[in-house]
Amino acid sequence: MSTQDWSTERLLLKTATTLLAQERREDAESFNLFTVLRSGSDGVNLHSRFLHALLDHRTGGQRRNLAAFLALLKRKYPELGDVASLDVEKADIHREKKDIDLLINDSEHALVIENKIYAGDQPKQLDRYYKALEPQSLTRHVVYLTLDGREPSSGSKGNVPDEKLSCVSYVDLLPWLERCHELASEDPALRSSVAQYCQLLRELTGGGPGVKQMYEMKKIIREARSLTLARDLGKAADELFVDIVHELWE
Repeated sequence: MSTQDWSTERLLLKTATTLLAQERREDAESFNLFTVLRSGSDGVNLHSRFLHALLDHRTGGQRRNLAAFLALLKRKYPELGDVASLDVEKADIHREKKDIDLLINDSEHALVIENKIYAGDQPKQLDRYYKALEPQSLTRHVVYLTLDGREPSSGSKGNVPDEKLSCVSYVDLLPWLERCHELASEDPALRSSVAQYCQLLRELTGGGPGVKQMYEMKKIIREARSLTLARDLGKAADELFVDIVHELWE
């Protein structure tokens, strides 16, 4: 590695450390409406309500948030198939219909979203939701949304086919939420709400830097033309994590 590359790596590390420290100070001092009004672990009354409002929101008459959400699912979870291509503008978005946390459907497809934070699974819960839509002859898919992307219990899954179930973590949703933050550039209230919600999710999941800090770090890497060096740092961090785990067990 050249002296210049080494200097750039040190600069990137120093900048990242400074930005993360700044974020922690801001998080400690900031006011978060979500945690004031509801417990951060309130899956139905907090998370489902906000996700419903965000998915159903229209910007310029268009459901851009919903389109971005389906695009992310289609890219990361190809097993969704045609369900991820449902008609965005004609779709209905329901909360607590048939006891389903979130239900998105058009005339041919239905996306069932079961939102689990800390609550346990109920007997045949996903199975009931899947079968409840059977009379409508819709192409169905179930998203099991949790903090860590865990699988549902076999008792809850019941007879839902494996290929009709996707286990999604809230961490996976952060890129989508960041996109919603960008789309809300002309709506300060919504933009602030999305930023605060991202902050809450990072606290619940132990996630990485926030929207502003990530933007600043990407900007520095781009301006320094040091993408390769950034990858090297990421690889070094992964290897360090493995080393630390080994040391703990020695």
